[in-house]
Amino acid sequence: MRGPRYLAVMLCVFLLIWDGFGQVAAPDAFLQNPVGPLSSIDVPLTRALSDLGYSVKGGRYILFGITVLLNQMGEEPHVTLNLFAGDTVQRAIDSLSQQLPEYRWVLISDHLMNVFPAQQTGRDLLGTVIDQLDIKNEYPVNILGAPEYFIPELRQAVLSELAASVPNGGVGYGFSYGQGEGPRMSFSFRNVTVREILNRVIDEMCKRFPANHPPVGWVYSVKPHPTIPGARLHLWDLHRSVSESNWETVVATRR
Repeated sequence: MRGPRYLAVMLCVFLLIWDGFGQVAAPDAFLQNPVGPLSSIDVPLTRALSDLGYSVKGGRYILFGITVLLNQMGEEPHVTLNLFAGDTVQRAIDSLSQQLPEYRWVLISDHLMNVFPAQQTGRDLLGTVIDQLDIKNEYPVNILGAPEYFIPELRQAVLSELAASVPNGGVGYGFSYGQGEGPRMSFSFRNVTVREILNRVIDEMCKRFPANHPPVGWVYSVKPHPTIPGARLHLWDLHRSVSESNWETVVATRR
C-alpha cells in the first residue's frame, strides 16, 4: 500500500519536473520553510494559503499566484489545514494536494508557487502569449489586481470568449482598479504569457518593495456566468500572505 511518504515524494517529483511554468533552482528554500502552529478549518482555498503564508516567520516568506474555479454560487473549494510546531510548507502542500487532487502546485521561485486546476472549464487565458508589453510608472498591485486593463490581448481574449457565447448580439465588459500601494515601477515584457507577466511582477516586488509594503500575490477566479449558458466570468484579486512585520525583517536582512 502506498502511504503518506509515497505521496510526499511524488509531489516533490511533480514540482521538480513540471516544465510549463519555468524551472526552480532551489525548491527546498520554499518547501522546507518552517511554519508555526495553524488550524484553519473548512476555509476557502485562498484563505488557507494566506494563513499558511502568515504562519511563516523569521525573515522567510512565501507568495502565491492562484487560479481557482468557483461554483455557481461563487464559492471556492474549501479545505482544512492543521499544522503543528516543526511542520514545514511541504507538509502543508501535501495536505492540501490530498484534499484537492484536481489542483496542481508548481514552484516558480524560492518564494512563489502557482496553484491551478489541472483541467480548465475553457481556454486557459493565462496562457495567452503577449509579443510585447511595456508598462511605465505604474503600481504593481494594480497590474495584479486588474491585468486586463494593462494587457490588451487579455482583454480581447475575455471579450472574444464572451461574444462567442452570445448569438446574434453584442457584449459589454467593464473593469476598474483602485489607487495602488507601494512604489511605482516600470516593466518591459517580450514573448511571454499572461501568467509569466504576473509572476515577474511579483518577483520584482520581492526585490524592490520597501519594508512598509509587503509584496502580494494574485488570484484569478473563474465562475460560470449566471445568465449566459456556457459563458464564464473572469475575476481578479490580490492575494496577501506576508505580514508587514515579517517583511520588515526580510528587508533588513537583504541590505
